[in-house]
Amino acid sequence: MRRGGPNRTPIPGRVYCPASLLPRLAGRRLGREDAQYWFAGVAADAAACALAAGDEVSAVTLLESGRCVLAAQALDSRGDLSDLRERAPEPAERFRTLTAEFETDTTSDRVALADELDAVTDRIRALPGMERFLRPPLLTDLTAQAHEGPIVYVNVSRHRCDALIITPDGVRSRALDRLSEETVSHRVRALHTAFTEGRLAAEQSIHDTLEWLWDTVMGPVLGELGLTAKPAADGPWPRIWWAPVGSLSLLPLHAAGHHRDGGPVLLDRVVSSTTPTIRALGHARAGRRDDWNEPRLLVVAMPHTPDAPDLPGAQAEADHLAALIPGATVLVGADATRDAVLDALPASGWAHFACHGYSDPDNPSDSHLALHDHDRAPFRVLDLSRLRLRNAEFAFLSACDTARTTTRLSDEAIHPLAAFQIAGFSQVVGTLWRVDDAVAPAFSQQIYGELIADRSGALCASAALHRTVRQLRTKYPNLPSVWAAHVHAGA
Repeated sequence: MRRGGPNRTPIPGRVYCPASLLPRLAGRRLGREDAQYWFAGVAADAAACALAAGDEVSAVTLLESGRCVLAAQALDSRGDLSDLRERAPEPAERFRTLTAEFETDTTSDRVALADELDAVTDRIRALPGMERFLRPPLLTDLTAQAHEGPIVYVNVSRHRCDALIITPDGVRSRALDRLSEETVSHRVRALHTAFTEGRLAAEQSIHDTLEWLWDTVMGPVLGELGLTAKPAADGPWPRIWWAPVGSLSLLPLHAAGHHRDGGPVLLDRVVSSTTPTIRALGHARAGRRDDWNEPRLLVVAMPHTPDAPDLPGAQAEADHLAALIPGATVLVGADATRDAVLDALPASGWAHFACHGYSDPDNPSDSHLALHDHDRAPFRVLDLSRLRLRNAEFAFLSACDTARTTTRLSDEAIHPLAAFQIAGFSQVVGTLWRVDDAVAPAFSQQIYGELIADRSGALCASAALHRTVRQLRTKYPNLPSVWAAHVHAGA
């Protein structure tokens, strides 16, 4: 008889992989389609082993280094090289050229290119003060990102499940004894199946999932943090960044709670955001502005899409935003082609997409937003993630499944929301399931109304989304599919 239940399976030898080795297992020598499958579950199990050995710091650095490897490579290539350019302009430029070439994914000799990049990286690390260039983050690098609120990794492994809570004071863990890899998989499958069985089944399943999430994850974490009461109505709301591991990222953690019976609810205690890794959050914050005036908005709307159902709500969203924000660039219908959107994005600080979204289960990199020419030139995740935008602040993806990927690739976060982050947007709102076209315009109007009304400081889309979700929950308490799908990611 084992002690401790299903989350305390003994781990032979308690041996775990150093964080520095994980990214090298799926380095740039592999093509994207191969590399994206390379790491499934490895980092979660390694972190579980570290926790079994009592090493919370290594558990966090293992999760940081062994998840979202493709995104990390892309973000590394977009880092600020200004200091390096001043010290050593030639290796800085060669590094930029090589990383850009990798992102085209068309090179015939990736091994030779990877070897050259390793050599350039070694040259850069030999420079005074550059020893940690592209090295795994130190604990101080990670805790520094918790200055606006805790960051919580929720690790799900076949061995054990834990919350790793990062604050400016360090890292501490909270065992989640009622959580298991098996139950997470069951909840994801049940939710997906319920959506195919009709509206009533979907609403019931979402409510069940939200209650289970509170009981097994969010309630214990908030108890650990001492966030056991509602904030004062006129005071600041605490913020938390959630970093769920594995299939848990496919569930609506941000809306967890007992909405049906008046029990505890996460929405009534904190403002939630998500981030795939702490480094990704740091990258998003690096591009955030301290204040903002009139946004440069791009609106892309597809009320009529070839070979797809009509979306009359998309036209309503475009009309409202065009009236709300003078000077917005509006691409509707036949004007909204892949090339037109790619040409318009570099000049846009905000971007709003009201269209169909399609998730490709076989190759998530081919998941796309359906524009007018989607049959000939799809606007894919891969195309988005290759962009290097400056001054990109906020993207709202009013489309289906824009924050969702396959279960097997959940740790790589390959979906449109993540692609917009990699491209340079510091804050992105996406969806975990299908969006109701009849409700989408009202949701969009409320969020932008909140954003435009609050100009007291830096743009805070998370607070605008939080207020919008709470208002819609009050209006439609029995329809969580309406208000629990939207998630905020980033700064």
